[in-house]
Amino acid sequence: IVGWQAVIAGVIAVGAQLLGGLVACVSAALGGVVCVIPNVLFAIGLRMLERRKKQVGMGVFLVLEFVKIVLTMVFMIAAVWFYREVSWGYFLISLAIVLNSYIFLLYKNRS
Repeated sequence: IVGWQAVIAGVIAVGAQLLGGLVACVSAALGGVVCVIPNVLFAIGLRMLERRKKQVGMGVFLVLEFVKIVLTMVFMIAAVWFYREVSWGYFLISLAIVLNSYIFLLYKNRS
């Protein structure tokens, strides 16, 4: 699922490049990366815990989810701080689509 989120972020960035130029492309890419990196770290954390134990408890899952949310916010702030020319529209659209894409990806994997 995380791989597909990265692909979706890339497609959005290419579309933003075609529609709005380089600033739009970078902004959309940052919006996607802000979501993808914490999701990758979350998946790695779950995988590592699953290998050590047979079952991951709800408490551990919630802690990892909390860390993922905090990292997403930190990356959002860092992206805007280091790239001052961010185009908010492209950034937020990419962020929203990548954040919500897992719903459709889970449904696709289930069928």
